Parts: sequence; C-alpha cells; structure tokens
Amino acid sequence: MRLEREATVQYKYVCSVVPGLLQTEAYAEEILAKGRPRDDAELAEQVTARMSRQDILEGDDAPHFRALLDEAVFRRAATDPKVWRDQLEALLEVGQRSGVTIQVVPFSAGLHDLLGGSLTVLWLANGKCVAYLEGSKSGELIEEPEKVEALRLSYDLLRDKTFSPESSADFIRRLIEEIPRCDPSDPTRPDPGRLA
Repeated sequence: MRLEREATVQYKYVCSVVPGLLQTEAYAEEILAKGRPRDDAELAEQVTARMSRQDILEGDDAPHFRALLDEAVFRRAATDPKVWRDQLEALLEVGQRSGVTIQVVPFSAGLHDLLGGSLTVLWLANGKCVAYLEGSKSGELIEEPEKVEALRLSYDLLRDKTFSPESSADFIRRLIEEIPRCDPSDPTRPDPGRLA
C-alpha cells in the first residue's frame, strides 16, 4: 500500500473480482464479509480501510491507472442486483477520469499466463518498477528487474487481446441493461442469488 501511494503509474490485471481501488462500499462490504471477519466492527474497519485507499486516483498527483479486468469479474455478480448495478455504474464513471483506463479481457482472449491471480505493476517516481502478485490468501512483492520485466511483458501481451476502452464501456453498459430493476419490497421479486 505504501508503494501504491508512491507510484506515478499503476497497471493492474484482475481475474475474479473488481479491484479494491474501483470497488463501491457495498460491493467491498460483500467481498470482505466472505473473509469471515470476527464481528461487524472488524468488517466496518476493513471496508473503511479499503475505501480510504481510493483517494489516490483523485487529484492532480493521481497516478496513471490502467486496469485489465477479466470477463470472469463481470460474470460473478454481487448478490444484490442494486449493489451490482451501482458497482458497474461506478466502473463506467471512474473510467471517464483523466488518467484512468479500464479494459475488459474477454473469454475469447483464451489462456494466458496471468490467469489465476492478480498482478499490479507500479512505476515509482525514482524510476524503479516493482510488481505485486496476489492470490486470494497471499501476495508477493517482486523487485528483481528481470522478473518485473517478464511480468510487464505478460501484461502487455494480454493488453493486446483486450477490448478497447470504448468497447469495454459498451460491454459494461450492456451488462447494466441486463440487470432487472425490481422493487425490493415486491414479493414477486426474483431471488438475487439466482442473478449472480
């Protein structure tokens, strides 16, 4: 997190969930609750910490930020359709900021060597570049130039297979249109778990 704040450029690939820097509070709460915090206070603390990180994408000194989001991210919806709609709309909104690029990696991109986890590449003001590989329960900071360069190449090769930023936004808009608009008090409302 310290290096994330120092970075002038941040590239990210995520294979399964919306990355923390782009999450809405309600989406973050659902994700973090799955980690079985001890109590509501611990969950609230985790959500607050995650939300507080997002200010790095704002202001004149915000880093250039590019996120490649695997199509699987969009096929595993939040349980509540409203939470999911709000999350997708937030992605569209943040994607319009100067210096932020969001692209979808479609399933048609096929197999690639970043599958199974997430990658963050950070360029620091001193010219150094580091990478962070993360799984669901662990992470590894990589600083060796040769290994970082190999991960950067993997990222670049994957980016060549993504939808353009404009096509990615269209993809997200189509998903939003598919989410049913239901009154939560309506007894005939579909079961949200079946929409996920």
